[in-house]
Amino acid sequence: MRDDSAFIFYKPLDQLTMGDIVSFIDSNPKESQYLDYKDFDILEGNKLSKAISAFANSDGGNLIIGVKAPGDGNENSVPKLNPTSNDKYTKDHITQKISDGVHPHVQRIRVVQIYNDDKTKWIFLVHIPPSDNPPHMANDNRYYHRVEATSIPMEHYHVVRAFNSIQYPILEPGADIERDKETIKLHFYLKNDSPKICKLPFLKVQFYNCSYSVDKKDKLITQLSDGFQFSPPDTVIYGHSSIDVCDCEVLFNEPFFILMSVAGENFDTKQFCVYLDYSSPGCEVIIKKDLSDIENCWTEFSKILSNKMKNLFLDIFSGTIDRNALTLNEDSKNVLRTKISEILDEASKNV
Repeated sequence: MRDDSAFIFYKPLDQLTMGDIVSFIDSNPKESQYLDYKDFDILEGNKLSKAISAFANSDGGNLIIGVKAPGDGNENSVPKLNPTSNDKYTKDHITQKISDGVHPHVQRIRVVQIYNDDKTKWIFLVHIPPSDNPPHMANDNRYYHRVEATSIPMEHYHVVRAFNSIQYPILEPGADIERDKETIKLHFYLKNDSPKICKLPFLKVQFYNCSYSVDKKDKLITQLSDGFQFSPPDTVIYGHSSIDVCDCEVLFNEPFFILMSVAGENFDTKQFCVYLDYSSPGCEVIIKKDLSDIENCWTEFSKILSNKMKNLFLDIFSGTIDRNALTLNEDSKNVLRTKISEILDEASKNV
């Protein structure tokens, strides 16, 4: 489906400045099916998931967070810029709320953080393309769509029509997780979140900075140098169903991640990342959705290292740990060592 809503600013979204946004709202474009202004209270409760659901189930659009629309606590007749300096409002925070709050996952959403000149305040532009696989449900278990300038619940016949318009399967990896202090047991499976049959499902799992063992009872598992591959011939996954892949045990004593790549007939490859969130109670295991490449995995991994592993860094920087002793699987790509070194060097400037 063609996506024209990205072009309303006449420049690439990642090149937008606060001045561009000011000029845009000064021209007083009205909220519409394709444009919505919201203050930062949209990030509380279910509000954000409703907006994303509505845009994705319609023809896409742009949500600007940090702008008060006329009549929304704004007595002016034109939109009013209202940037924030609250550190809890980050690009990652918004991305995670979207990922957690809308089902199935909406592909190709872009979240752009736009700063003022001295980078003390910021707003966000969320670009939602029209979905090829609607409908998408908000986390209040309802489906929404855009009607003129509002997001409203879809009627039953709208939902049925949206389901009937799905053209492709929606294949995602899943993992049932049990964990001890230094061990994680994973039961991998593939699930199809669309009513369309998925033919020739494919799953590749790669392990970084940990040791692992894979249950090889299933003859459809192919062992790789850094993980395994599952590509059963003549297999289909029916709509809204799943198939088991295998069991795996992971041993770790340092930050690690697992990269999962999925594909199928008429289905582009998507990548997912599994890692530990050291900021959560008990170090919660996180499955990060829809990572486009390994560089994005390292973006996620570097945040864990630079923000959550300060004690490790202090030991490294004081000389009590040799950074060259940080071990990786022998067959892991050399880029991993380079990236860890870069992350450590960058973190040392901030500790």
